[in-house]
Amino acid sequence: MRRFSFILVVLFLLNACTNDGKSYEDYMETITSTTWEYDVKAIVADVEQVGASNADIDRVRTIMTRLQNSKWDFQRGGVLEIGDLGTLQGGTWELDMRSSTMLITVYGTVPTTPMPILEISPDRMVLGPPEGQKDKSGLNFKRIFRPVAQPDEQK
Repeated sequence: MRRFSFILVVLFLLNACTNDGKSYEDYMETITSTTWEYDVKAIVADVEQVGASNADIDRVRTIMTRLQNSKWDFQRGGVLEIGDLGTLQGGTWELDMRSSTMLITVYGTVPTTPMPILEISPDRMVLGPPEGQKDKSGLNFKRIFRPVAQPDEQK
């Protein structure tokens, strides 16, 4: 009986915490407390660092130029709103602490596979490329987000 109780306690602790000691609720608070945008420079730099071809780097730059104004609002309850120059697109998102992944589905697009969570902090959120899935351009790269700068921070 002691052994069974010990196993239950260990499983509970593993489920409640991730490798960095933050709980599901800590991550939810970090993700939902701000609006996010792509960190275009960091994404392009990462693609360059992994040794992508010049053509692939140019395609990532083109994609990021198109998406650089998008604002991602991850809301509690799994609601996702993406605003881009006056247009609003909806979707859903789900955080899975057991597999350390995030699933993002944007309405009207191809369903995605879960993306590995590489980092979540108040200053940065990094999602690894989905395993075995490439976007329409044939690329598979990290999604690096940063909080949207407030008007007085953009100077």
